[in-house]
Amino acid sequence: MDGPRAPSRRRWWRLVGIFVGALAALWAISLPVISRWGFGSEKVARDLAEATAGKVRFRSFRNVYFPHPGCVAEGVIIQRQPGEDPPLISIRRLTLIGSVLGIYKNHVSLIQAEGLEVTPAGRGWPKSTNKSAIVIERLVANDALLRVLHDDHKHALNFKVHQFTLEQIGGDGPMPFRVELSNPLPPGEIAASGKLGPWQSEARENIPIAGSYYLRRADLSAIGGIGGLLWSNGKFQGMIRQLHVEGTTETPEFEVIRTHHRFPLKTKFDAEVNAINADVILRRIEATLGKTNLVAQGTVVPDQQHRRTATLDFLAHDGRIQDILFPFVGGARSPLTGVSNCRGRVVLPAGGEPFVRKVSLDADFGIAEARLTNPETQGKLNQASERARGNPDADSSQNVLSELSGHVALKKGVASFSQLSFQVPGARASMQGTFNVINQRINLRGVLELDAKISDTTSGFKGFVLKAISPFVTKNKPRQPLPVSVTGTYDHPDYSVSLSKGAPHRHGM
Repeated sequence: MDGPRAPSRRRWWRLVGIFVGALAALWAISLPVISRWGFGSEKVARDLAEATAGKVRFRSFRNVYFPHPGCVAEGVIIQRQPGEDPPLISIRRLTLIGSVLGIYKNHVSLIQAEGLEVTPAGRGWPKSTNKSAIVIERLVANDALLRVLHDDHKHALNFKVHQFTLEQIGGDGPMPFRVELSNPLPPGEIAASGKLGPWQSEARENIPIAGSYYLRRADLSAIGGIGGLLWSNGKFQGMIRQLHVEGTTETPEFEVIRTHHRFPLKTKFDAEVNAINADVILRRIEATLGKTNLVAQGTVVPDQQHRRTATLDFLAHDGRIQDILFPFVGGARSPLTGVSNCRGRVVLPAGGEPFVRKVSLDADFGIAEARLTNPETQGKLNQASERARGNPDADSSQNVLSELSGHVALKKGVASFSQLSFQVPGARASMQGTFNVINQRINLRGVLELDAKISDTTSGFKGFVLKAISPFVTKNKPRQPLPVSVTGTYDHPDYSVSLSKGAPHRHGM
């Protein structure tokens, strides 16, 4: 029974033996190649040094032959210069996994970096000495840390990288990547994916990159002065040193901490980012505040004191002044409504100073069809307008419309007004002066003109500057310039009008 099949079985086992012997021979031949070329400590250190332009050392290093050829390096330190602390790169454990065939093809199947910490400093990454001939199929670095030092090298922003994967490193095509990390300021979670490369230049800033990102639950309260959770998504494309980014942001409950007002805020932006030095050119920002649309453009670059500074040129056309004022007033609603147009520049440097002390603003503004939301104050304005036209006994129940315009320059918490004009039917005021945003003190001076003779108004006539309450005047010529001033504080202003060449008449509220 076994006779006819014995030669077949012997032939089969002979083939198996030949195959196993061939594999053993191939493995034996590969061992010195693995240790001397593919995963030898000197070769791995040299490749890492060429890739990072740094000096490499290992605390320990061992080769692995089964089940896959490779190596494990522990305590990996890469420095650009001796004694650099923190080093450019530190890795608790670096594992390289390959294959027998991959060794001959210059392929590494997997590199896994555990406990990776990266700390670029100065101008960022140096240029590598050359492009490696090795292709790495997959690089994984989970639970890593990217540390970005401040200029003083004493403080840093720490980006906790939960997951990072980069594929096909060193090939001729683009390298797919995916990353999930925690953003430190404002704190939130970022996920991004796309393609990096191909690597066609020694300069990293010329590497192409394209992909998309998603930012969720960024806590704006960490910035100071504002609050709310921000969501953003968008796409990016270009080179590392010139990255075009388009995206949107949405903050359902944006909050100004000082006034405790919350409202939805949406933006759409188009920017150019230099990922090497973090410079940003904001080509266009469109923001929706209530029912008012704002458009801006600007930059985020270091100033002469090397502070990273945001500079924005903005424009609001046919907006609502109540939308613009509401975030900054303490009441339940804006004290003023009307159609607003404004154009200006705002500059905000980085640093620990309070927001109102470090922000600067230079703007022209105009408000048309303005009405006061307080019925009592609006009623006084209506009555004053009638008296200014010589109708002290006329019905003042109909709301009058006001016009307000001027130029403001805000610096170190003090707003300086020039060409400030206020107009209602029957009266006009032109003023200049300052308002201290920090202590709320007012110092405005100018002239007031009335259409009517003073004799045609009552002694109880009240003015039109700010809350439009005027003093008692006695000059008896229409459109007679009357020197006027507003001092005191925002809550308790003091108005005065000069009745003659002598002392001014003063009236407090």
